[in-house]
Amino acid sequence: AAFYHFAMNHGKPNTTEAKLKWVGAEASSMYEYLGGDPADSAGAGREAAASLLRRYDLVLVVERFAESLVVLADALGVRLCDVLFLPAKTKHFGTRRRPHIPLAWEEPALVEDLRAAFARGLDEPLYAASVAALDAAV
Repeated sequence: AAFYHFAMNHGKPNTTEAKLKWVGAEASSMYEYLGGDPADSAGAGREAAASLLRRYDLVLVVERFAESLVVLADALGVRLCDVLFLPAKTKHFGTRRRPHIPLAWEEPALVEDLRAAFARGLDEPLYAASVAALDAAV
C-alpha cells in the first residue's frame, strides 16, 4: 500500500522494477520510523525488533486492526465503542485515488521477489514480533 500511496502519487511507474526498488529501499522503514537505529543489521533482526517493541506499551497491526483495537480498549480500560473506527479509504471527497492491486493478483515471481526483499530488512522481524505480541494479548 505504501508504494501506491507514496511512490505512484509522486510519479513512479506501476511496474515490477519500480515495486522491487521501492521495497528494497523501504525494507526497514517501519523499524526506523518507530525509533530503531538504521545502523542495525538485518542479521540481528529478531533481537533488534524485540528490543524496539519493549519501548512501546502497544503496537497495532494493520492487518489485524479490529483485534488491535480490542487490545487497546482493554489496555486503556475503556469500552469498545470508545475505540470505534471508520475506514478512511471508503470516501475520497473528490481526491483521485491510485488503483491498488492486491498482492494476490500480482505475478507470482514478483510476490516472491517482494517477500525476499522484505525479509532482508528489519521490518519483517518487527512485523513478526508485533503479531506475536498481539497474539499474546488477545
